[in-house]
Formats: sequence, C-alpha cells, structure tokens
Amino acid sequence: DTGYAQTAVKGGYGAYQTSLQQINPKCLLDIFVVDSFCRRGLGRVLVDAVLEAEGFGSRPTKVAYYIPSPQFCAFLKKHYDLDLCRGKMASKCLLFDDYFRKEEPVREAPAEQTAKATKVCCDPNDDEPVLEEVPEMAELKGVDPLDAYKAKEELFFTRRTKMFVWNEDEWQDAGAGEVHLLNHTASGRVRLIWQQETSLRVLANHFLVNRAGFCELEKHSKGNDKTWMWTAQERVLQRRFALKFKSNEEATHFKELFDEAKYRSWSAVSEPAEYVLLRKVGVTAEKRLNSTHVRILPVGASVQLLEMEYIAQEQRMRARIVTPPGWIT
Repeated sequence: DTGYAQTAVKGGYGAYQTSLQQINPKCLLDIFVVDSFCRRGLGRVLVDAVLEAEGFGSRPTKVAYYIPSPQFCAFLKKHYDLDLCRGKMASKCLLFDDYFRKEEPVREAPAEQTAKATKVCCDPNDDEPVLEEVPEMAELKGVDPLDAYKAKEELFFTRRTKMFVWNEDEWQDAGAGEVHLLNHTASGRVRLIWQQETSLRVLANHFLVNRAGFCELEKHSKGNDKTWMWTAQERVLQRRFALKFKSNEEATHFKELFDEAKYRSWSAVSEPAEYVLLRKVGVTAEKRLNSTHVRILPVGASVQLLEMEYIAQEQRMRARIVTPPGWIT
C-alpha cells in the first residue's frame, strides 16, 4: 500500500447565518502516504478520490475536516485554495459555508471531459516535483516513463523480478516488475530502473556507483541465492532495495553486469559531458555550497561537466562545469 484516507460521520451542531443546525457531516479524519511515496501528488489523489466517492465532485468545501493540523491546513491552502480563516469550527470539525448551502447534486462530466481534466501541467521552474502518473493517467497518455531515458541511454539488460523496499524498519513487497540497466551514451554511466508491472510506476531509479556503502550486492540474510540486496543514493535519500529473480542463473548474471557497471562509473572524464538543466541552479566559485556566488543559470541552459563529487556532510552531488567556471548541485 502507498497510503490511505480515513473518513467518518460526525454528529453535532453548527451555527450558520442566524440559525443553529444539527449536522452530521462526512469528516475527513486523516490522510497518510508512505514515506517513500511522499511528494508525488498522492495526497491530492487521495482527497480527490474521497470527494468523488461521496458525490461531491471537485468541491472540497462540502466535506468537514476533523481537527485539522497546521500541516493539513497548509495542504488545503496549497491544493484547493482553502484558508483556515474562511472556515468555521463546529465542535472539532472545520466546516465551510458551502457545506450548508442546498445545491443540486454534481453531475458527472462526460468521459471526454474527464480525460481532458486529468492532464497534468507543471512549471519547470517550480521546486515541487512533477506529479507522478497514476495508472489512469498513464493509460490516457499512453506514455512509457522509460521513453525519456531511452532517448539518450541504451538499454542492455532487462528481467522480470520481484521488488522489495526497506521502509519503516521492514521489507515491503512492491510486487512484480522489470529491472532495467541503461548505459548513458555520452558519459558511460549505468542507470538502474525498476518499473512496476501493473502501474508502470518507477520505484527505483539511480546510477550504479563504485563507492563504499553503496551499490554493494549482498545475499539475503537467509541465504537465498536468488535475491540480492543493496543500498542506493537517490538524490539526497539513501534507499534499500532487494530484487528476487526467477532462478540462480538469472541472479548471477545480474550481479556480473551490476558489478561491471559499477567499475565503469566515473568521477572525472577526459572530455566534458554535456547536460541540460531542468531547473535553475546557482554556480559557486568552489565546491563548498557557501563559497562565492558566480551566476544563476536558467532552465534549459546547457552545461559541460568536468567532474562530479558527492559531499556526504551536505548530502549533495556537486559538479564542476566549464562555463562559467565553477560548481553546481
């Protein structure tokens, strides 16, 4: 499971205009998203599902919110433009005026309009991550998430496996899917991607590195020769994965390719490798983050990388570029 939304009917009295009314609103008690799936837009998907199930369409003001925390109030403001000051507290529930208004039931939109409404737009300058596609969106767009990588990276290994992710002090079963190894044609670096079979969601996406503590394949503690475990660095997060193969032969072949790719990974290259920035970044004169500021580079700018180094204390991957001379994250 990736998360849940908890609801219940609460009874009480609410004052609206000049009258005191007995009310029994449907309350949204809580939403929860597993840590490894946070910041992917799943909270919004859960709340929208509750509204749809209760027949409220896209009107979050028809639901009551039970003792909303400051974080949840910020969530309502960000995604639905609902301010706490615009609501009324009835007992322990936050209600909005729209709850008391008698209106006709929301009619379901035609399928064509629904398909258009599910399209996701994002600003490349926005620091928020792109909303990850839910299965319905993937079906509408018909886009394989791997296509973006295959444009510049060559796929040289793929196998059907089971994936387990270490989360909250236990192994969680992510189901069946395919593990892919892709070689970047310019830099020679190898990327590992694991994609769920049913939803096409990418649950593992990182480069193979030859660094102590990372990308070191270990057998399962119970001695299962079909299963490999390792730790990877995904941006600033350290994540633990385990892959279970169909046979010992497949597991052995994967380890051979995995280890070979590790030793091909690079920290410096003889010729600069060119990259395109997906968001604006600041250039500093030295590797340290607090060194002298040089310039801000805009989204879409091309940079040539001379070397890369991971700064463990600051949990950042830093890269030295050609023009302007300096370092970026």
